[in-house]
Amino acid sequence: MKKPLIIMIHRVECDDSSIDNLYYQRNMVIKIDKLIELINEIIKSKFSFGTITESIDTRKNLHITFDDGYKEHLTVAKILKKEYRSVGLKKENCSFAINIGNSFLHEFSGMDLIYNIIKNNSIEELCSYLSINNQKNCNLDLLKKIYIKMNISEIEEIKNSFKYNFEILKNQFLNQKEVIELSKLFNIISHGVYHRDLRYHKKSSKREVLNSKKHLENLGIKPIDIFCYPEGKSNKDVWQICKDSGYKFGLSINHAPNNPYKIGRYCINRNIAKILRKLKDA
Repeated sequence: MKKPLIIMIHRVECDDSSIDNLYYQRNMVIKIDKLIELINEIIKSKFSFGTITESIDTRKNLHITFDDGYKEHLTVAKILKKEYRSVGLKKENCSFAINIGNSFLHEFSGMDLIYNIIKNNSIEELCSYLSINNQKNCNLDLLKKIYIKMNISEIEEIKNSFKYNFEILKNQFLNQKEVIELSKLFNIISHGVYHRDLRYHKKSSKREVLNSKKHLENLGIKPIDIFCYPEGKSNKDVWQICKDSGYKFGLSINHAPNNPYKIGRYCINRNIAKILRKLKDA
C-alpha cells in the first residue's frame, strides 16, 4: 500500500511569529499563505480532509499534522479552522504533536535546545564537547546524529555545561493553557518528552512514551492514542512499547504497509515535489 497523504509541518511563519534564522536555514519553516495555497491545491485535486484511519484506508483523504508544539501552532489552528470550516475540516482531521518536556516540564531538549546553545556559545565549542575534533565535521547534521542518541543524564550534562536562554525556549512552545485551548479545536497527540531517538535507552523510552500519554490525559485531553516518533525514529521494540502503552497508531516518516505503528508522512518543506506528484497520480 502506498504512503497516505499525511503532511507534517514544523514552524509556520505568521504575522505575529518570531522564528530564529536557524529554522529557516534548516528548511523547517513554511509561510502560512504558502501552507494554505498547498492545502487548497490538495483539496482541488479531489482530496477531502480525513482522520488518520481514513487517510490510510481510502487514499483520498488529507490529514494534517504539526510537530513539537510551537507557540505559533495555536494561531495556525485558528486560521485553518476559519479558512476550512465550510469545506469540512473537523477536529479529528488535524493533529498537533506535543512534546511534554518543552511545553509543560521545561526540561528543554531536542534540536531546539542545540539551536539555542549555538546562539549563546559557538558550534565549535559544542563540537569539542562532543569530541568532534575535525573542523570539517563540525556541523549540525553530525551534532544531531550524536545528540539524539544520548541518554537523559547526558542531555542534562549538556544543559549544565553551556549557556542557553531559558526564557526564549519557554516562550517558543505552547504552555499548558494553550495546549488545552488547542485541544478544543483539533486533535492532540503525544510527541514524547526529550525529543530523542527512542530506539536507544529502552527503559527510559518506555517511561517516556507512557508518561507523555498520562500527562496529557491528566489534563483532560482524551484519548491520547497516537504517538509521533521524535525525529521519525522507531523500530519493533518502540512499536511494541507504544502498543503496550495504549496507543493505536505511531507516526513516522517512512511508511510500512499494514503496520499501524509505522505510518509515513510527507514533510511539507522537504517533500512538496513528492506531494504534487502524488496529486497528479491520484
